[in-house]
Amino acid sequence: MVATVGISTALVGLGACFLLAAMRNSASVYRAVPLALRRRWLVLTGLICFFLAGYLAFILLQLSDVKFPVELLVGAGQPGSARREHRARAGGG
Repeated sequence: MVATVGISTALVGLGACFLLAAMRNSASVYRAVPLALRRRWLVLTGLICFFLAGYLAFILLQLSDVKFPVELLVGAGQPGSARREHRARAGGG
């Protein structure tokens, strides 16, 4: 295994741990979220799940011998990220 593959896998694994912790916190706080904001809270939690799945897929691709362009996986996450940023800047959550 190339050193950069090991380093990138470890860093993405660390990021996945942070996302998992954020997902657990989101689930525990959900009952305290006002009813008017619950839909937005669920969207945020869904995005966390989406990115966690992408992180885990990246790790799986790095550790396996599957020939798949990692750029395609990373590119698939960009529309979700752009949507989140657009909504945040527009004041929509």
